[in-house]
Amino acid sequence: MNSREPLVATLLLLALAVRAAAQVDPVQPDPAQGGRRDPYTAGPSQRYPLPVTRQAPPNLAAAGQADEGQGPPARAASAPVPNGEAAPTATAETDSESPPAYVPSPNDLFKPGQIIARVGGQVILYGEVAPIVNQQLEPALAKAKNKYERAEIESYREMLTQQALHKLVESKVMYAEFERSLIGQAGDKIKDAKKKINENVRQNFEKNLFDVKEKLAQAKSAERDEMLRKDPVIPRLALAMVENKLETIAELDPFLKRYGDSLDKELARYSEHNLGLHMLSQRVNFKPDVTHDEMREYYRKHPEKFALPAKAKFEILTAKFANQRGDRAATWKAVADMGNSVVQGGTPFEAVAKKFSQESHAPEGGKYDWTSQGSLASKVIDEAIFTLPLNLLSDILEDERGFHILRVIDRKGAGVVPFTEAQAGIKQAISSEKREVKYREYTAKLRQNTIIWTIYDDQPQIARPGARPGRERPR
Repeated sequence: MNSREPLVATLLLLALAVRAAAQVDPVQPDPAQGGRRDPYTAGPSQRYPLPVTRQAPPNLAAAGQADEGQGPPARAASAPVPNGEAAPTATAETDSESPPAYVPSPNDLFKPGQIIARVGGQVILYGEVAPIVNQQLEPALAKAKNKYERAEIESYREMLTQQALHKLVESKVMYAEFERSLIGQAGDKIKDAKKKINENVRQNFEKNLFDVKEKLAQAKSAERDEMLRKDPVIPRLALAMVENKLETIAELDPFLKRYGDSLDKELARYSEHNLGLHMLSQRVNFKPDVTHDEMREYYRKHPEKFALPAKAKFEILTAKFANQRGDRAATWKAVADMGNSVVQGGTPFEAVAKKFSQESHAPEGGKYDWTSQGSLASKVIDEAIFTLPLNLLSDILEDERGFHILRVIDRKGAGVVPFTEAQAGIKQAISSEKREVKYREYTAKLRQNTIIWTIYDDQPQIARPGARPGRERPR
């Protein structure tokens, strides 16, 4: 069996469980309530009546009947967060073996000082690669509930090590060509030239880091993957800052040192990678021609890139379980009071949200601007804003974080970007693809002229020209 299958199956089962828990019990319509019937019925006098004495909210009774030792009941997906950002979720119960955060793995493949690759006259130590891999594994290891899950996650260490090593080898191959060119141009002034270059690199490093950090915070998963693929340094650091809520370079350095890494080491990697790319752009000064037929064919073959998802504007009132110490009845009362203030008291929705709502957009009156379908962390809210009638208050909805009342202000159906509007982007995409082909052809020539050896070669004791690291393990 493929080693990934158990983890994939586990994640799939968890996803199905969360999805099942998120379903709202069907409610039969009641003409007295405008076509709706509230499951907490205490009389028709309130739009959002409170639960009667000893009567639990929907699913509460079932949740409370779980057998002892089974742990807390599953809840639905988390509350809405725009642009695909992950919302905070309740901390899962874990066994006593779960680590508090990252603990250096006893399963490290090699010793930090061990040479695992040679690129011409340069060497790569395992200590240069391990911190990168540890940063990738830590989020998953921190969520593992037992030693078996941690072992499954650790099984990916070697594959990630090979991938990280491959990127470092590529950077060093290009950087070696940069140094050869610099020696030829600068001659005796090589030290001064390097000093000036390093100063410029350091200035660009911080600016690029924060630019990419801002983009990553709004990027979708596929866009993040593409950024991480193209650059082995800046997007990885920017993502770490986003996920760990680091705001400054001063906060980033101690974070890196937890893994045996440092800002200076990352700056050196950034310098080598970008100086190598600069040399590559000079040697491959390629401006490809793009025909109208090529653009048409690209448009036809990539419909997903030009699809426009449905969008909606909405406003929301929220009461969180966490703010009521997990008391579901108190949480229900909090959001019901908000809804009744709007319906019966005549208080503007915006004013109620600003004063009482417990959600990130409360200061803006609970308003969400155009939000794409599928971009919210809460599946319950995402489904509601694309199915409810416009300008009507919803019933009370429940997800993992709490209870919600929302109102859809406006909505647009899905569509497609017309070819006439997409041509500029298509031309740029085709040009990038053609340039990348040329870049790869050039780097292949560089590898042929560079002796490369890695510990993952079939014959690790023999240095072979053009050896390629990071092959996938047999299946």
